[in-house]
Amino acid sequence: MKAFHDEKFWIALKNNIYFVLFSVFVQIPIIIFFSILISGARRFLDFYKTTVFLPSVLSTAIVGVIWQFIYHPDAGLVNQLLRAMGLEKWTHLWLGEEGYSMLAILVTNAWQWTGFYIVLVLAAIFAISKDVQEAGEIDGAVGWLKSRHITVPLIRPVILVVLMLSITGAMKALDIVFIMSKGGPFGSSEVMATYMYKQAYSMSLFGYANAISIIIF
Repeated sequence: MKAFHDEKFWIALKNNIYFVLFSVFVQIPIIIFFSILISGARRFLDFYKTTVFLPSVLSTAIVGVIWQFIYHPDAGLVNQLLRAMGLEKWTHLWLGEEGYSMLAILVTNAWQWTGFYIVLVLAAIFAISKDVQEAGEIDGAVGWLKSRHITVPLIRPVILVVLMLSITGAMKALDIVFIMSKGGPFGSSEVMATYMYKQAYSMSLFGYANAISIIIF
């Protein structure tokens, strides 16, 4: 197939794999950690749930534009904070450098959707029988020991659902990349869906675009 001999397609595929790895090994542990943390809150529980869920309510276009401003090299919040802490050498053109554009997009995507998954995991945690939790506490399972041996094993089916949703979302990522970087600079943040879109609507190679869509599927 043409795609397997196309260097730019392999870059796009690699970036999709980065999406998947970031979701599995960074986003999922953060989701579980904050879900357990919030579930133990004694006060303002509804406030915490609303706060973490809010980004997922926003459209991807709004999220992309907001984070473009946050990553702005001069006026952006990230570089401003780094300069304020005396870390001038750590400032970057986040969306304009090949080595950082993909990372910036991954962080933005995680910020938008982590709260949605936290709410799913929280629902599973609150569904655990109090009898089971009390029995565990009597046997000495308290704090993070309780989370490790009782909470996490009992919510494993929901964690698997979140894992599958994260992977499928990573494989079909399009809008956040297109809004923030359009696959640039020099194709360094290209993913399969954006590459497919460009082949179809910029190059008019609809057959090739269709082949890429089948690979994504």
